[in-house]
Amino acid sequence: MGEVVEVRLESPVGVGATRSIVALVLAVFTVSVGYGVVLPLLPDLVGRLLPVGAAQARVSWHTGMLTAAYSLALFLAAPVWGLLSDTYGRRRVLLTALVGFGVATAAFSLVDTVAWVYLQRFLSGLFAAAADADRRRHHR
Repeated sequence: MGEVVEVRLESPVGVGATRSIVALVLAVFTVSVGYGVVLPLLPDLVGRLLPVGAAQARVSWHTGMLTAAYSLALFLAAPVWGLLSDTYGRRRVLLTALVGFGVATAAFSLVDTVAWVYLQRFLSGLFAAAADADRRRHHR
């Protein structure tokens, strides 16, 4: 009757796993911010790069296609990044992808034709897919 029961509340996740989750959340946050910063700039940039007098419908069409190019790259590259992370390790692949995403995002400031904007958005999507692929694998 007078017995005391000791209850320990321990995290089911170790310290190393917690660091991994924090790093992954920061990677996803970085990619999301990069996407969110560029997206509102696309219509104005496309409008400046198209010939003078281009219709607003043409600017809107290119903006939509640029968003689709990013999404297509995410869709195509996520399984590849997942396989690479299984082979070479998640940390190495995620760091490589974040560097690539940073370079691709910095290249956004250098584009001077609509074709280059398409290439930049596609490359950004390719590199951003690594964070998404790793996030999906982590939640299995």
